[in-house]
Amino acid sequence: MQLEPIIQEELNKLQLPNAKITLRTYSEVYPHSDKNTDSYFIQISIDSNLEDSTHDCSCSYLDFWYNSEDQRIEHINFSLKENLKGKGFGRELVETMEKIGKRLDCKTSRVCLNTNYSFWNHMGYEQEQSYWEKQI
Repeated sequence: MQLEPIIQEELNKLQLPNAKITLRTYSEVYPHSDKNTDSYFIQISIDSNLEDSTHDCSCSYLDFWYNSEDQRIEHINFSLKENLKGKGFGRELVETMEKIGKRLDCKTSRVCLNTNYSFWNHMGYEQEQSYWEKQI
């Protein structure tokens, strides 16, 4: 399956300021690993400084892995700058990641973060053992 066209289509639908998506293979992220896997690292990032030029951090982002063998997407990093919170940007990042997962025939989305429980619960994720998961 060609990931780039799917990801580019979803990027074009985003209503986020200066959004961009980075796609790298597992071997590009971990060049010294001999693990042979069909995993991809995807980062969706947005410019956070549009409304607050005094902010010194320039990027909010959501990083996740796609693994076709597990039919799952898995979040690994999520950072939303204070000046963007409460405006729907976090929701749009997560929903875009879920849409990409659906288009890649993933069955579940998993969050391995142990922070902001109320946000993930609000987004429809249920806590399982040490992670949060949602059927997509």
